[in-house]
Amino acid sequence: MARIVTAQNVPTDQCPEGVYAARIGDIKDWLPAEGSQYGDDPQYLWIFQIGKVVHANPVRPTKQNPEPTQPGDWVGKELWGFTSTLLTQKAKCRQWIESIEGRELEDNEDYDLDSLIGRKVTITVGRSQTGKHKVIQVTGYGNPAQTAMPSATPEPEPEPVAVPADVEDDEDDPF
Repeated sequence: MARIVTAQNVPTDQCPEGVYAARIGDIKDWLPAEGSQYGDDPQYLWIFQIGKVVHANPVRPTKQNPEPTQPGDWVGKELWGFTSTLLTQKAKCRQWIESIEGRELEDNEDYDLDSLIGRKVTITVGRSQTGKHKVIQVTGYGNPAQTAMPSATPEPEPEPVAVPADVEDDEDDPF
């Protein structure tokens, strides 16, 4: 019997860094190709359907890319994230589950991964070491920790310091 496959146009544009509201469309078993840079261990492929931009900076045009994809262009599109299949204390998969659920998993707890499909989440998109987009954090939708990108959070203004009037200004001191 023939196996019919369909050619697809896969976008190569990178999702701008930012925070997006999304829905978990699916979580699939994924095995990297032999000799892949991702290793040989099985992984989970998380498919997120972006519903809204929570916070992201616009992408500036360059000579190489005069019309870059903007954050809003990703609404309605899929973005993938990968985790190991392990649920150890420091495993990304466990961190994502715990963050979505708002609770810690008990050691030796069985968890139904499919129960997350369809759930609303907030994803933070950053960059991998190769410069490609990467889902770096997933939380339950509405989690206040995800209202702004950490890099976009302004530093608080320093408190004014009173200088005693009897202190002379030293012209050689750069401060």
